[in-house]
Amino acid sequence: MHHKTIDNNPDDYPATLIYQWKIDHENEHGTIAAEVFGRGNFPLSAHLVVRRDKIESSVSGILERSGKVILTGLSGSGKTQIALSWLTENSSSYAFRWWVRASDASVMYEDLAVVGAHLGISRGSDESAPDFARRVVLGLNDARSYVIVYDDVADVSVEEYMPTNGGHVIVTTRGGYRIGASRTIPVGGFTAIETYSLISDFIGGTVTSDECEKLAELTSGLALFVAQAASYIAATGMTVSAYVSLLNERKLDLLDRGKVSAHVTVAESIAEAIQGLGNSSRTLLNVFASLADAPVRLIPLIPPNVGVSIDVPSDQLELEDAIAELRSYSLVEREGTLVSAHGLVREVVRSKLSRQELRSSLTSAVLLIVDQMPERTGSTDSRSIMDILFPHALHLGHSLAAEFASSGEISGFFFNRLAPYLQSRGQDAAALQILNRALLLLEGQQGIEAQGLRGSILHNLAWIDLEQGRIDKAIELYRQSISEKVAALGHNSWSLAIGYGAIGSAFQAQESFDEAFEYFNMAVPIFRANDDYYRLAETLVDLAALGIQRGQGPALVAAYAQEAIEVAENDPSAWSFVVAANIHLGEAEKRQGDYLSSVKRARIAQTIAESKGFDSVSMARALSFHGRLLIEYGVHEFGISLVETGIDVLSRVRPTYSLEFARAQGNLGMAFLDCGQADKAYSSLLESFKVIYEIAGASHPLARVAKSLLANFYVAVGWLNMFSSLIAGEGDQVSVDEILGRIGIGGDLACLMTGHEIALGGLVYEIGTLEADRRDERVINLAVDIVAGRV
Repeated sequence: MHHKTIDNNPDDYPATLIYQWKIDHENEHGTIAAEVFGRGNFPLSAHLVVRRDKIESSVSGILERSGKVILTGLSGSGKTQIALSWLTENSSSYAFRWWVRASDASVMYEDLAVVGAHLGISRGSDESAPDFARRVVLGLNDARSYVIVYDDVADVSVEEYMPTNGGHVIVTTRGGYRIGASRTIPVGGFTAIETYSLISDFIGGTVTSDECEKLAELTSGLALFVAQAASYIAATGMTVSAYVSLLNERKLDLLDRGKVSAHVTVAESIAEAIQGLGNSSRTLLNVFASLADAPVRLIPLIPPNVGVSIDVPSDQLELEDAIAELRSYSLVEREGTLVSAHGLVREVVRSKLSRQELRSSLTSAVLLIVDQMPERTGSTDSRSIMDILFPHALHLGHSLAAEFASSGEISGFFFNRLAPYLQSRGQDAAALQILNRALLLLEGQQGIEAQGLRGSILHNLAWIDLEQGRIDKAIELYRQSISEKVAALGHNSWSLAIGYGAIGSAFQAQESFDEAFEYFNMAVPIFRANDDYYRLAETLVDLAALGIQRGQGPALVAAYAQEAIEVAENDPSAWSFVVAANIHLGEAEKRQGDYLSSVKRARIAQTIAESKGFDSVSMARALSFHGRLLIEYGVHEFGISLVETGIDVLSRVRPTYSLEFARAQGNLGMAFLDCGQADKAYSSLLESFKVIYEIAGASHPLARVAKSLLANFYVAVGWLNMFSSLIAGEGDQVSVDEILGRIGIGGDLACLMTGHEIALGGLVYEIGTLEADRRDERVINLAVDIVAGRV
């Protein structure tokens, strides 16, 4: 009975009869798999790990929709076993299942000839093997209810030997070929659970989950490597823990041990793939061996000097061709613009590099990363590219320091450039660690480059101290930085001007306003002369903020802010200073009593920040300023929502345990207080006070502000005993004049006590009697005037 008889008369044959006929038919003709593998119909592993996420959901779903699916991945990733496992799970859904070995054309023709025998198709006496294979495929297009696997496809030309109708096709390949309209499933590494399943099945003993997690990590989850590990453990009788220890120390040696049945070892598989590569592909793979185990964006590289060999092609098409060849062996993966090499591939390639090849690959890797690294690595605009570059730059810094004693400056350069990025991510401890490592690498070096780099490293260390409230230490480090830069570059260098601006900021934070003003004005002409519009705009914004702090006239503040806006127009990356300048202009307009113009200015700042992406420090500050203005203007509900949104934005771009965030919390607390939300105000102000004191200590100017703002709250709610305890408590003593200034009497903050004159008068009276040795009659008289309505 021929299968076409059944196909043409389906109602005449019950399912049980068809099923038995199929079994008899397959037994009669045999299968190529039985002849080749000697394991029944298909080459099924004795220790099959069912990977249901790949098998049931992905494969079945894609076959149902398109009829064809491709499993792709590095040799040994488990593609064949996934296909076999799926066939085992779904065998009852098909009348026929066939297996075609597609790595070699002649073998593929033989396997398709066996399929032809099943279909009742005979080869003509003068018919070539390829022609007969094509005719078999045409016969498959007329058949129904079958699944056919094309295993280890090496070339896209195999597509012409695949059916397009009638049944389902599964392809396994190292290359990410998209055959027809099929979908590709990358076969990733084993999970710890899958590792546990294979190891425990292999050795028949007890395995801990911790051991399996470590094993999966160290083998990169490569199914074949896990199988080799299991095989070696079983053969030697060693414990899994002992194998993991060996794997930590001698991974490359273990890649060749524990061979599993007929499959080559991991080392042999990778070596075979590398051997087939062209020169451009092979040298490009060498570069991956010098990079971190993470995706990277590849760009063409022009050699910096004649005679210098670079392992990355200088032509875009040559680069793309090299990537394509590497992908054809699944040695690299690509998603969009990012390319990554398998971890084990990197290790094998690196182990085989000569000293000269290693130098060449490291040089190429350094140029690849440096060419893409932005000037300001800690800025919001740089975050997306730095997220990609960071692991590679860090890896290169450590690799260069370990491999070449003379590369201290290059390693130090990488570490120094990464510190601002780490700070922007709230990782100050990590930034300090790599900066101190950079200083150690430069120890004893006195050349111009070393001195200039050391000055830059000290500058970044000072910035961390400044951010953490250690102002005196920051100023000392800035002075050392300036000294190193002067020795290396002279008194009028652009790099030195950056130091002037930074130490000016430190003095500003210390409220040493005259020193800050002096250093800012030392930096301005150098930035002008070098057309550094970014840092010129930044320094003018600092001068505008300084003018507000010094109580200078609104006109001077506005002049600095307006010039900053005009300068920033020359550098699109300086947009954050346009936001800040508009905030300062709004502050100046508010001081002149023009609240409407001030609110409009705040809206401009918010719009500019929003156009650059919602999550940024500039956006947080613009929202907070806009909201506080609206609250003062009487629009409480909308105003407080803006201030809350601002602190929410800040929490996403800055660490919540920081001076900057604590200061923002203090502003939020004052906004709550002004809107009559006492519980929320107290929570925010108290948290702000605690964090600032913990980070910066009682002597920091921000601690004095936080203490005053909390005192302000106690005034507003009439908690005079708590106020007295706070002011007279341990730590820095805040003066009577400062407290009066912070709560709105003779200070620069708006008085928050409207309608509470009696309570305020009582508070001021308490202030006047706090000191045990004398009564402050001046303050007591002020209390009387407040109650009488004369203040």
